[in-house]
Amino acid sequence: MDSTGIGVEQTAGGRRIAWEGGAGPSLPGPDVWLRGVYEGDRARLLFSLDGRDFRDAGLAVTLRFAKWKGARPAVFCYGPNGGAVDVDYVRYDLGDQKSP
Repeated sequence: MDSTGIGVEQTAGGRRIAWEGGAGPSLPGPDVWLRGVYEGDRARLLFSLDGRDFRDAGLAVTLRFAKWKGARPAVFCYGPNGGAVDVDYVRYDLGDQKSP
């Protein structure tokens, strides 16, 4: 797999957290927080329904130079009937970077 993600899936039954091969809880409200945690060439994807308590989706992603040229966080919306996504903010924290 060259890329994977975590997000919100909307069906006739409502909206829920989803990822390839898995699904999380139904959304109780309009907001969801998504987070990627990176160590070297590995990433873990997490989600939160309140912005404070993040739960690991159980996805361990190996980042490699391929279609997406490594790790590129993205927000997108797609589906057979169109759709929309409303993003209030994106924060990218480089964390502790070691000098070469």
